[in-house]
Amino acid sequence: MAILIPNLFGAELNQLSLEHRIMTTWSTPDLDTIYHLLSASRRRYVLYDLVDSEPTNVDRLALRIAAAEQTKAIEQVTADEAERVTTSLRDIYLPRLADHEIIASDPRSDDLVTGRNFERLQATIEHARDAEPVDLARDHPTESVLFTDPVTESTSNDS
Repeated sequence: MAILIPNLFGAELNQLSLEHRIMTTWSTPDLDTIYHLLSASRRRYVLYDLVDSEPTNVDRLALRIAAAEQTKAIEQVTADEAERVTTSLRDIYLPRLADHEIIASDPRSDDLVTGRNFERLQATIEHARDAEPVDLARDHPTESVLFTDPVTESTSNDS
């Protein structure tokens, strides 16, 4: 049985239709929503990072964001500074992006990846990143297991 809800104009809305419209709005963000999501710098920094490379980890991303916000090297970020950013990401910024399926996360590993609506925003994110150069440094020693440290010795035989 469908529940009918009166709207402001006296007409009745079908509850299923209302739920569908809410889910459609959330799953495909409109322009106002996109710009609202980009209005918070920490959300932008998350998206900039995912444009550059994915996946990332919440704790490592928070460390990079804390360093960028305070214009200091990652190694100089205190545990308290990183924890404040981590908490705000988990409690405020990441849930909003996840609600709109722009990001997805694995709660077991805290890894973040692009969501199904990320591509719709990608050009706008890239444009914003170009207008707002921010250094989300990726030079932390635990950042990647795929690459080793650069070779510092000559590997050629100079005879």
